[in-house]
Amino acid sequence: MGEKAISSRLEKMLSNTPWSRLTTCYGRATVFPEYVHEILKNEGDENPYKEILNIIEHQDTLYQATPAMVKILIELLKEPGTDKSWLLAILYSVFRAAEFQLEFRKPPSKKKAKLWDDLWPEFESEETDEELWGNFTGEKIYFWHKFSANFIVEAYDLIKSFKKAENKEVKEYAEKLITLIDRYKHTQENIK
Repeated sequence: MGEKAISSRLEKMLSNTPWSRLTTCYGRATVFPEYVHEILKNEGDENPYKEILNIIEHQDTLYQATPAMVKILIELLKEPGTDKSWLLAILYSVFRAAEFQLEFRKPPSKKKAKLWDDLWPEFESEETDEELWGNFTGEKIYFWHKFSANFIVEAYDLIKSFKKAENKEVKEYAEKLITLIDRYKHTQENIK
């Protein structure tokens, strides 16, 4: 099968995101658009989903590129022919990590941040990237988790619609994710 036509919204999101200036746990996020295109080929290959899961979250930690990836994964949930159980599983993993980290991280004094605050410079070398990691403070990392969680919360109705799916795995991941979101929303209301 060839790659199906990519929606203009999804193509715009992919092309307008500075992947080369965003990080994952294994380096720059430049591979992410390739994985999205592999998913859209719809060849039943689980590998691109596994690779995304590998770079989007690691040991309950999210990274600079995670919020942008989450937005695109949510868009992929709307695309026919994508593996909804894998997409929901990845979003579940991200949300679980975000919720865990936000529970232990203090909200920063700076109450607002933009998604593209603190982009990395263009790639020079692995050594330079290693040095840059030392500049990331708890405040910056807090927002990577907060944005990721908020984007998933915003997709609540879409995720909830998969609770009616015929596929057992899709239904189970949707139910687990909705349970986490409901708990998170309740916790956030109690903080206010």
